[in-house]
Amino acid sequence: MSNSTFLGMVLLPLLALSALLGLMLYQDHLSTLPPEGLTQAQQAATEQALLRDVRALLEVHFDGEVKPEVLFRGQLSGMSGSLKDRYTSVLFPVEATKLSEESAGAYGGLGVTVTPNNDGTLTISRIAPESPALGAGFKMGDRIVGMRDISAGKDAISFVGYVGDKTKLMRGPSGTTIEVMIERADDKKTILVERGLVPIHSVQGTRMVDEEHKVGYLRLNQFNSNSPEQLLEAIEKLRALGARRLILDLRDNGGGLLNTAVEIADMFIAEEDKVVVSTKASQAKLERLKELKIEPDLESRGRVMKTQDDEAQIDMPTVVLMNSRSASASEVLAGALQDYNLVLILGTPSYGKGVVQRPFPVPADPRYMVKITIATYFTPLGNNLHRATPNGPGGITPDVIYPMSTEQESQMIQRFNIQAYELPAEGESFPNEEDQAAWAAADPQIDAAIKLLLGERIEVPVHAGGKVPAALDETDTEPDGEPEE
Repeated sequence: MSNSTFLGMVLLPLLALSALLGLMLYQDHLSTLPPEGLTQAQQAATEQALLRDVRALLEVHFDGEVKPEVLFRGQLSGMSGSLKDRYTSVLFPVEATKLSEESAGAYGGLGVTVTPNNDGTLTISRIAPESPALGAGFKMGDRIVGMRDISAGKDAISFVGYVGDKTKLMRGPSGTTIEVMIERADDKKTILVERGLVPIHSVQGTRMVDEEHKVGYLRLNQFNSNSPEQLLEAIEKLRALGARRLILDLRDNGGGLLNTAVEIADMFIAEEDKVVVSTKASQAKLERLKELKIEPDLESRGRVMKTQDDEAQIDMPTVVLMNSRSASASEVLAGALQDYNLVLILGTPSYGKGVVQRPFPVPADPRYMVKITIATYFTPLGNNLHRATPNGPGGITPDVIYPMSTEQESQMIQRFNIQAYELPAEGESFPNEEDQAAWAAADPQIDAAIKLLLGERIEVPVHAGGKVPAALDETDTEPDGEPEE
């Protein structure tokens, strides 16, 4: 008998046995799959077991690094991501804290914007008004060469790694202390500064842009709980300067609190009980809640938000500026004012976010939040502003389409970042040439808005659009097109 014949006689029965065992194991596996008709508790237990087993298999068998915290984040993020809604997501503690701070209108930290240098140090390029950094004597142009978190008992950090790691050290609970080593000209010094609540000024850049024709300007960069009060203060300041016409800048305003947008719209509308916005959930959600025997909340049933008085606190002729990064609450405000023919809108079509989000704390650990799309909103005339696809219909269409070039938009964003902070004292210049050039550059949309307010003819340019990178900021509040209710 040849060797090959002998091996065949031995291997064939073994292969058959292996196939039989494999079939038995597979059938046994099928018997362990979640059967239909399970109770809710049984289904939950089965799902937990599956998640546990998949995680264990990955940890044992994956050929590469496996970090438990990465698997955990992926598990939570994957659940919300599976709904295919770009606005529904899990917020981890740092993100949840940032959201809460922005909605409240303040954050804990120093209140500076920094520019990274090639040697790993940071240059303070801007300082927030009413901030701990301003009170501690920091100046624009100071070079940060080291930091130490006194309250946490940490050693001075090494200036290697990501700039974001260094800016995170500036943030922290109010009342905690940080030691900052700086260089100023040829002088080196160490400053102990206590972190505090840094107000987020949602109304910025308030000034007269045409004193001869009494045109005032202000920018609303987000909708937080302090915005209505700050807006009225800015309006009074402009009136004191002689303003009789207004430019309201909503460019790059990613939204914020829906109630705040309604309150601000009420400042322009001189009638009580007028609809500003309405919300309603999808039929799929309503049917699901019915099956779960859960009473729909107000937004889901259909909420109508109206004006509360018959006084227009802002009664100047107004031009509103918008662009493709104006979203959500910005569109609620602009949509109401446009529907009632109270303003002229100039710029480019807005982002098109016509759905409402609400952050829900996770009961098992309230440091986590789940930001969930809960309903769709509609303008007073019933228009749905939501743009379901990037090139689909939706958003606010300005009364006057007036595009800007990529360079002009870049300079505009830099000016927005500058005017959120203390400007150099009279006779002083900015610590870098880029800020100096951006601040001096013309804003063609503001210029066009002035002409509209004066009834003059304007010529609309034709430009290719383009996205501009966000600034490096300790607050990291660059609008992202995903604002919250």
